[in-house]
Amino acid sequence: MLQSMRQNTKIVLWIVMIGFLIFTFAVWGADMFSGSGQQTASAIGKVNGRPVSYEEYNRAYDQEVEAYRGTTDLPVLPSVAKALEEQAWERCLNQAIIDKELKARKIVVSDEEIVHAIRTTPPDFVQSQEVFQTEGRFDYQKYISYVNDPNIDWRWLEDYFRAQLPINHLQQQIAMSTRVTDAELQSLYKQSNETVDFSFVAFLPGEFEDRPVTVSEEDVTAWYEKNKERFRVEEEAILDYVVVPIEATANDRERTLSQMNEIVSRLEQGTPFEDLARYYSQGPTAQQGGELGVFQKGSLTPEIEEKAFALEEGDVSEIIENEEGFQILTVTSREESDGDLSVGLRQILLTVEPKGETIEEVRSRVEGIREAAEDGDFGKAVVDAGLTARSTGPFPEGNFIPTVGNLPPANVFAFTAEIGDVSEPVLHNDGYYVFHLAHRDSSRLAPLEEVQLQARQGAENQARLTFARDAAKEAMKDGASLEDIAKANDRAVKVAKLISRRGTVPGIGADLGLILSAFDATPGEVSGPAHTEFGSFLIRTDKVNAISDAAFQREKPSLVRSLLYQRQDAVFSEWLEMMRDKAKVEDYRTPADATS
Repeated sequence: MLQSMRQNTKIVLWIVMIGFLIFTFAVWGADMFSGSGQQTASAIGKVNGRPVSYEEYNRAYDQEVEAYRGTTDLPVLPSVAKALEEQAWERCLNQAIIDKELKARKIVVSDEEIVHAIRTTPPDFVQSQEVFQTEGRFDYQKYISYVNDPNIDWRWLEDYFRAQLPINHLQQQIAMSTRVTDAELQSLYKQSNETVDFSFVAFLPGEFEDRPVTVSEEDVTAWYEKNKERFRVEEEAILDYVVVPIEATANDRERTLSQMNEIVSRLEQGTPFEDLARYYSQGPTAQQGGELGVFQKGSLTPEIEEKAFALEEGDVSEIIENEEGFQILTVTSREESDGDLSVGLRQILLTVEPKGETIEEVRSRVEGIREAAEDGDFGKAVVDAGLTARSTGPFPEGNFIPTVGNLPPANVFAFTAEIGDVSEPVLHNDGYYVFHLAHRDSSRLAPLEEVQLQARQGAENQARLTFARDAAKEAMKDGASLEDIAKANDRAVKVAKLISRRGTVPGIGADLGLILSAFDATPGEVSGPAHTEFGSFLIRTDKVNAISDAAFQREKPSLVRSLLYQRQDAVFSEWLEMMRDKAKVEDYRTPADATS
């Protein structure tokens, strides 16, 4: 019972924690703009005569910083801070306009409406929390059981809806003329769900590689001009960096051993082994009270087996030390059958890991490198620290970073910092990194001189596409079946089934031109050739699989919501932009205001 209460307490605290964090981001400004008569005398600006206080602005800036960092130690460099300052100011302007409009329209929500919203329409950020899910999907019954739990404080969600519902009502009023027709819904549903079965004979450019192709310089230039967006080089950056691994020390091992000794003392005082295992063990079966199972001789490592089989039922072993950490065992059962002895075991396992002091020492060391690098040369600062600097090589924004891996803080730093900037320490893969932006190239179109070979190959492939088109035209015979055409041209009839407009044709790929031609063709007739960038095709549509009206009706409510919300958002955004253009905005900010 006690353990159950403790576990429930953890869930309660966890829900309160996510509530605090989520509400911070979701309704950052709800209390900032309530009651314009209580603004501070010192304002950072005005919107239509309504003061925007330093407190509001700084709080908005703090929210932007938190949203930018997420759960990482993302550095906020001067170039990044400037962008965040502007976003915070935009937030203040938008919220002031919305707040004024809410008052003008006298939009309010009742407590009953808020309660109804909490119980019936939990926001997506709540539904996505693991505590409210079963097998990865939102479980309404589980959610409502927590809502009904008097031990859980749901005021954070109440505050969220108290702030959000008026804005929803405003959005609905502004976009009330927005409509979605059945025809539009059916068209949207058909795009993803209507499919076609068809047969085809393909004429592909690769089949003509043995045929001589002559392309002129004019052909190459013309092909490049038509396809030059293919040669857009993304913005790329190069980072130099140093990493200091966080490794457990002798002091960490001593602290872990001391913790294990405390556990042993708790056992001697009568605390159940399985309770201590649930709280302290780092083994994979900790939540099962450290249960390991039943073992016969020969199934354990020699060291563990010797100690385990020497124990009587209920006994606890001495502390067992190995390279990874410390372990104690207890025997839950001893049975002998046909001369074979077996024992049931539980364990408490503590691994030796770097503690807070060790981690802070590494961070302090890395911070020293960073400070030295900011004052001088990054490479020298790293060498002076007895370490070796590395380089990532060039990489585009948002991509995997060579030699580092997937590290969003480093990626953002690489494309927002100034050349020569040094990042704050970033924790990644059990080590602290410091990055130095060595180089960055802007996005550009590669000139023909740089991509001459690829452009020539493209022009040659275009010529082979012409060969494929000519062959398909020649193969097409009025009145002939697709099978006869294939046989006459020593080709195979290929079959594609249940292909949607967003689908992929086996052996060909995501050829939208081919797929749309199959949808447009008359079933049972041979049509074509259909010329696409993949090749040329003779097609026989075998069957268009119409959408199920019953399935459409089931999906219709969600389609209505999705399409309606999109359009309402667009209308609301246009209205807000119009109000912004009309607003009288006075900006008193100075460069230092965001961090004051």
